[in-house]
Amino acid sequence: MLVNVQAEKQFGYPRDELLGQRVGAIIPGNATGELIARALESAESPVELAVRQAIELEGRHKDGTAYPIEIMLSPLVTTDGRLVTVAIRDITRRKTAKAQLLRTMEETSR
Repeated sequence: MLVNVQAEKQFGYPRDELLGQRVGAIIPGNATGELIARALESAESPVELAVRQAIELEGRHKDGTAYPIEIMLSPLVTTDGRLVTVAIRDITRRKTAKAQLLRTMEETSR
């Protein structure tokens, strides 16, 4: 229903191509539907849910490039009903840094 500029940049789609799309267009696999269903059913506060729901998945850029993302869901009650806000973060740098740290630790422990 809504898309911000960062989502356009992150996934490589202009706003008009993202609006109305299902999350599966940019996040492959079946996990997103289950996560959104759980977020809608949750009676917990949005902050507790967002922290607990942070999960690593694979995102897909418009050009087909896959990359690691972290997704956090929060239910939002509106006059139109209950919606789910989705925060998506590209975690490529974090994953790269973690892998480098693990390699360095392994090399120093030899």
